[in-house]
Amino acid sequence: MQQAIKTIAFAIPNRNKTFRRAKMSYNKVIYILPNDLIEKVQEYVDGEFIYIPRKSSNKKEWGAGTSIRQELYTRNTQIYEDYFAGHSSQDLSKKYFLSLKSIQRIIRQQKNID
Repeated sequence: MQQAIKTIAFAIPNRNKTFRRAKMSYNKVIYILPNDLIEKVQEYVDGEFIYIPRKSSNKKEWGAGTSIRQELYTRNTQIYEDYFAGHSSQDLSKKYFLSLKSIQRIIRQQKNID
């Protein structure tokens, strides 16, 4: 029984972040779950990797752990102000390294906010 238990691993999100992406780490189930639960899981999946997602109550909103939301808000506001000051969408596209469609979408969204 002990050999079979060692072959199950769970993918659990790691709190360390690199390039704003969550790393996945694998933990041995024998250190996390009681033996009776391990045996129950093995009835469904044996010797394979499975992913256990977070509870919906533990999920964070996009950008909650970084300042990216504020950065994008500031950038988009600046794009709209530049557009309102007379800059063309194509000029803004080059200035902010965004596609023309993205600039148009940002301007449309900012107009709806005002």
